[in-house]
Amino acid sequence: MKKHSKRDKPYPPCEMNLPDCFALDGKGRCTALEDTAFRCERCPFYKTTDQFVAERIDSLQYLKDIGRDDLIGTYHMEPKTRGKRTR
Repeated sequence: MKKHSKRDKPYPPCEMNLPDCFALDGKGRCTALEDTAFRCERCPFYKTTDQFVAERIDSLQYLKDIGRDDLIGTYHMEPKTRGKRTR
């Protein structure tokens, strides 16, 4: 999934506007998808913040279990520390 940057077009408005969606920003825009026009009644990517966090914890544990520390550093570091080495 493509990440948005300041140079990209702005985030699209979320037509579902579900206030507990993990990807909804404070202005009612989707920060996860580039296109929010769906044929169904509900966004197929919708999940609550609690569900999102639980899935991240599960995936982190799985990567630890299979010894993929390289992927942990790539996908599970906080943005402030990503790319910086710690002692």
